[in-house]
Amino acid sequence: MAASEPEAFYSSAEAERPEQRAGVLLVDDSPENLTALEAVLEPLGERLVSAQSGEQALRALLREEVAVILLDVRMAGMDGVETARIIRSRPRTRHIPIIFLTAQASDVEEIALAYATGAVDYVVKPFEPDVLRAKVSAFVELSRERAERVRQSRARAQAEAVAATVRKLQIVSDAALAHLELDELLAEILERATTLFDADAAGVLLHDDDGLGLSLRASRGEPFPLAADERVTFGEGALGRVADERRPVLLSAVELAPESDAPASPIDNCLVVPLVASGELIGLLYLGARPGRRFGGADLELLALAGERVAVAIEHAQRYAHELELVEILQRSLLPERLPSHPNLELAARYRPSGVAAQVGGDWYDALVLAHKRIGVMIGDIVGHGVRAATTMGELRGALRAFAIEGHSPGQALRQLDRVVQATIGQGMVATAMFLILDP
Repeated sequence: MAASEPEAFYSSAEAERPEQRAGVLLVDDSPENLTALEAVLEPLGERLVSAQSGEQALRALLREEVAVILLDVRMAGMDGVETARIIRSRPRTRHIPIIFLTAQASDVEEIALAYATGAVDYVVKPFEPDVLRAKVSAFVELSRERAERVRQSRARAQAEAVAATVRKLQIVSDAALAHLELDELLAEILERATTLFDADAAGVLLHDDDGLGLSLRASRGEPFPLAADERVTFGEGALGRVADERRPVLLSAVELAPESDAPASPIDNCLVVPLVASGELIGLLYLGARPGRRFGGADLELLALAGERVAVAIEHAQRYAHELELVEILQRSLLPERLPSHPNLELAARYRPSGVAAQVGGDWYDALVLAHKRIGVMIGDIVGHGVRAATTMGELRGALRAFAIEGHSPGQALRQLDRVVQATIGQGMVATAMFLILDP
């Protein structure tokens, strides 16, 4: 008997193989016996794999999916008992049932050893064809049932993994869609990301105003090896290369080591994904971990998917901020730059725009000196928001100011204004307005 299995028999034992129909492995050092076994089992219609030694059998198991093994006990070189021992020692093949073939029905000791090695049955030569076919058919059917259970189990595990991934992405997406204020959005996303990925640090770098680099806009957890006022230049350093190449990466502590005077950081490894929206890079999202927590490929893939949603949300928040700024500029330009002065009256005004761009635009106020040192004071609100409401407000303010200067009383001026609205804008526009004249 061979003392040990050749090393090659273990080297590829766990390699992935394409799905194939399970077969029946026939092992006998006699070609005549193999031919007889094949003739007996051929009516079953199963795939038959033949081997003339224990070594050949072990090599066949490296590449074949086998439902049952018919193994001759007494073979030259590596005998059946030694071959069965090695088969049972390997995780991938230990479950395969082994039927021993023996010519010594009276050898009780050999049969007991065969069962101790892992045999499930034995057949005495010369064997009864119908009996052998029945036994082999039963084990093949059991193998099919086992394979189906394994397939179903893997399918459930895969479905659960996909569902978990979708839930994580949904959590990030909910945060992305629920906020329009950029600072609030970034804080919420980083909080959820550190929780979902069990990260010790997180942060977002966004484009500088000049568009030539990236700067840290928001962070959470442990300090990142990047100075607060340090700018990431495209193509320079680990983060600069990620921004330049626009591909997610897993960086080690060595790769994270800064070339600048950044503060010391306990971060050992880091996930970095580009944030791309409308085909343009807007920033980077990173997650960091201390020693003992290692991110993997699945983490990187999931964060990259989350990064796509985060990028869209950041782009929307930036657009809203830009719109808010433009509308506020427009609205302020339509309001009086200063209030008139009067020796007997002091006027003051406060304008506080809404924090959301879509809600800005409809309010106005005005004051002007009329004849006989009287003061006309107006305040109003247009139904609706945005740029259109702001421009309509400007039209109404100018018209009401003109009627006041012409000397109309408040009631007459508002009736004139209503006729202007009916003639130019129509009944779809609604506004409330107050106009009073103060005589100090």
